[in-house]
Amino acid sequence: MLILASSSISRANLLKTAKIDFRQVSFDYDENL
Repeated sequence: MLILASSSISRANLLKTAKIDFRQVSFDYDENL
């Protein structure tokens, strides 16, 4: 199982589409820094 440490919906959808078993956890990180 993969841990997706991101609140990104698009990243979660990519993993779902690829049928990868993952769990999404909230990670407060500003990628624009």
